[in-house]
Amino acid sequence: MSAQTYAIWRKNGLVWLALLVLLGLTFGAARLPLGDFNVVIALAIAGIKVTLVIVIFMGLGNSPSLIRLAAAAGVFWLTILFVLTLTDVIASRQFGNAHPQPTRGEQSLSRNR
Repeated sequence: MSAQTYAIWRKNGLVWLALLVLLGLTFGAARLPLGDFNVVIALAIAGIKVTLVIVIFMGLGNSPSLIRLAAAAGVFWLTILFVLTLTDVIASRQFGNAHPQPTRGEQSLSRNR
C-alpha cells in the first residue's frame, strides 16, 4: 500500500470514528433530562456530522468555487424550508389548532354530497 493510499484510508477512518463518537454523544444527550435543550444539542451535533460528511467524504473542501456555490445555495434553500416549517409549527402552537374541526352542520353537508 502506498503512502498516499494509507493517508486517504487513515483520514477516512478518523472521520468515521469521529462520526461514531458524535453518534454516541447524540444518543447520550437524548437520554439526559434537559427538556427543550435536548433538541438544541442534537441539532448542533447533527450540524457537525453533516459538515464532516460534506467536507471530507464528498470532497467539497477541495472542489472548485462553482461547486461550493451550488452547495451553499442548496443549504440556503434548505434553511428557508426549515424556517418556514418551524414558523408554521410555532404559529399553530401559539394560536391553537390551525385546522379546526368542522361543525355539525358542515359535517352533515359533506355527508349529503
